[in-house]
Amino acid sequence: MNKVDLLHTTGYFLLIAVCFLLFSVQDTYAGKEGIMYPEDINEMKLTKSDIIQKAVETFKDPSFKIENFDRIKVMVSEKAVIVFFNMSVRYVPFNGDFFYGVAVDLTRRTRSLGRLSNPRDTPKGERPIFYAPSKEFEQAISFVTKLVGKPADNATMDILDNSRYYDILVISEFQESSYKIDKATGQIFDERHNHLVPAKDIEEELFREIK
Repeated sequence: MNKVDLLHTTGYFLLIAVCFLLFSVQDTYAGKEGIMYPEDINEMKLTKSDIIQKAVETFKDPSFKIENFDRIKVMVSEKAVIVFFNMSVRYVPFNGDFFYGVAVDLTRRTRSLGRLSNPRDTPKGERPIFYAPSKEFEQAISFVTKLVGKPADNATMDILDNSRYYDILVISEFQESSYKIDKATGQIFDERHNHLVPAKDIEEELFREIK
């Protein structure tokens, strides 16, 4: 039996689940082998690993590597089976443009790919590749997380690299925080916090997480 957690979504789950998709690219994929319906899980006795593998098989892009995602969730409702691939910390070098997450809807055969650019308002050009860590990128992440810590389980952290500072954005379930960190001194400045209010007009849907 798969362990299941029920999540009620009056906006909270959807906010966290798609926070990396605010500037997303939508696409579809072909092939009947990539289709899965909620009832298939029990009928075929599918595990979380089985469902994740089905989502992975929809990708032909060699830059998509499952080991680069530290947060993978399988969510099921009465209508859909969705696999979320995400990163808790998303580092974007200056002039960088990558995909950092993707939601694969195995029922509707659609994918929503989360794209981040630095600067954020960079005009979107050609389709980018998925982010892959490097020693240089990991050193920048380590510098920031040693100062402010890693994001909580229900939060994500974006680190945009600039010449003199790191521009940080942390989004959790109820709060959005932004600040800058001086590269030379480690000083935090331009700190701002906003409380997030769940959307009232999002259709409520009950999801269960397969663990």
